[in-house]
Amino acid sequence: MKKLEGKVALITGAAVGLGKGIATVYAKYGAKMCLVDLLPEVEETAKELRETYGAEIVTYVGDVSNKDHMKEAAKKAKDAFGEVNVACCNAGVCRLAPFEEMSDEMRDFHIDVNIKGVWNSCQAVIPYMLEQGGGSIVIASSVTGDI
Repeated sequence: MKKLEGKVALITGAAVGLGKGIATVYAKYGAKMCLVDLLPEVEETAKELRETYGAEIVTYVGDVSNKDHMKEAAKKAKDAFGEVNVACCNAGVCRLAPFEEMSDEMRDFHIDVNIKGVWNSCQAVIPYMLEQGGGSIVIASSVTGDI
């Protein structure tokens, strides 16, 4: 995991669950991070990781389905650390219902977060990665995406 030391990662869905777990591993191995989440609890996650691992972290409370929010989050990472080496597109939602009962609003919500969120996250970081000669994008998905 030495490959993470000093790298800059933007992690979405970082307040709780898998995203918090990813951020914890990245902090343990010396990555600098911009943690992004719609939940304000992302601030507490960042505080815990700073205290436990001495991690360098900035946060952005925003919505991955909002292209401007993701551009602002990526810019915050770049401004804070000078580059963006890794994007972990982890934010996702799952509101379970039988398919025939799922409303158009619920469908749109899932598409906005689970598909557009990844799209927006990638579009926000790729210009920085191209400028610096490369980077890595990790996209997490879920079996709940099945129809």
